[in-house]
Amino acid sequence: NPDLIFNTAEGSRGRFRETFYPALFDRLGIPFTGSDAYVCTLTLDKQLTKMVVAEQGVSTPRGVFITDVGQLDGNPCRFPVIIKPNFEGSSIGITVDSVVDSPRELKARAVELLARFPAGLLVEEFIVGRDIVVHFVEKSSPATGGVLEPAGYEYTSGRASKYQIYDYELKGAASASVKVKVPADMPEQARHQVLQLSQKVFRVLGIRDVGRIDFRIDDEGKLHFIEVDALPSLEEGASIYASASRAGWPWTAQR
Repeated sequence: NPDLIFNTAEGSRGRFRETFYPALFDRLGIPFTGSDAYVCTLTLDKQLTKMVVAEQGVSTPRGVFITDVGQLDGNPCRFPVIIKPNFEGSSIGITVDSVVDSPRELKARAVELLARFPAGLLVEEFIVGRDIVVHFVEKSSPATGGVLEPAGYEYTSGRASKYQIYDYELKGAASASVKVKVPADMPEQARHQVLQLSQKVFRVLGIRDVGRIDFRIDDEGKLHFIEVDALPSLEEGASIYASASRAGWPWTAQR
């Protein structure tokens, strides 16, 4: 009969895997940290999340959801595009080969990924630029509504690739080559804008307690919303700790 459950459970399978435990805790009447079952369902669906935030005037790359290679015929996206599982997090299914420059490459990659992720893929225009990550800890920064200082990543993958992306390998096996940079290297105007956009996104999606937004900033300084994680990484070295420290929370990640 716990007083509170600190929820980091992502479930094991299916499009609603992150929903199972929050729904169970709600049913049992046990208080828990983090977003509820509805929010976890919404934010694990990348395409649906993009539709919700785009309705609020937030810029997001043009994309299409597919469950069959035939749906790529007449693809409205401009190349290069990135193709990734629609119902995954932590960059699962994303590699240096996920960004393609032609319809032929796109179809070949789609065939491969659909065999592994039949629930569906998201194909969207790839924003050439850099990743910007914005964390949220609800009570940490009253002045910004819990939105923390934006973070960036510095890394040299050492892999042959035309485009640099923060993929699954860099988040796992090659994480030692990634350096978190807070504050992120971005113009002050863009920083101010990303803080405002993040407040809107977290509010509209109903994120509770903790969360993370991934943006891309292009070479002209324009911000593009990519996705939200309602269960962000709390592993050692995660950018949330550096961002929280800037708000006066001297956290350290320990195993």
